[in-house]
Amino acid sequence: MNRDHSVSDIRDSVRILRGHRFTPIVDILLGFPGESRTDRLQTIRLMKSLSENYKARFNAHYFMPLAGTPLAKADPEPLEDEIKNTVYDMTKSGIVRGDFSEQMSFAGYS
Repeated sequence: MNRDHSVSDIRDSVRILRGHRFTPIVDILLGFPGESRTDRLQTIRLMKSLSENYKARFNAHYFMPLAGTPLAKADPEPLEDEIKNTVYDMTKSGIVRGDFSEQMSFAGYS
């Protein structure tokens, strides 16, 4: 995604925030074009780890192409039921918030 940070940077940031008694809130994007099932499973594992170890919470998003961007005509990757169900379960438990399900519906996936 051409972001200038790594998973290690995210872990460090969450650890530091929690060490100062903040509740870390991390934006997560699923369904990015070219993302693999393995990528998604690693993302879910990261979310679970950060939640269990640092009480992190997440704003979950499903990829939506935006006009005027390099990926304006790109299609999102469909998500496996196990991934969707995990995100929905995490939403019910208060770990995840955001417009994930609405974004999935808008993209034609539910």
